[in-house]
Amino acid sequence: GAVLDAVQIGSSESDWVSAMIATADGRVHLVGETNGSIDGVTQNTGDSDVFVVTIGPDHRVERVWQRGTPGYDKPMAIAVGPCGRLFVAGSTDGAFVAGGAHGGRDGFVLEVR
Repeated sequence: GAVLDAVQIGSSESDWVSAMIATADGRVHLVGETNGSIDGVTQNTGDSDVFVVTIGPDHRVERVWQRGTPGYDKPMAIAVGPCGRLFVAGSTDGAFVAGGAHGGRDGFVLEVR
């Protein structure tokens, strides 16, 4: 088999895709971590940030979302909920919410809007 199509995303730093989900409407949602800026605008907030990229049925990037804490943020799963809402789960040694750090590494679930 030959590669039929490819989309490559990244920043000027190290980037990893950790999970993806394809939806019935032909979109693919990728979740990963970056040490840089996936969209070239959003500034990295710490060791690594979480990113979500949505690729449309036409194989073009439709959306780029990036958030992080001052610590190491590691996304591990992505899911599509009711009404097409995206959710990302993973671990962090920072705090996505005020007072959220409980010591060591904590789990998180983020709704991507």
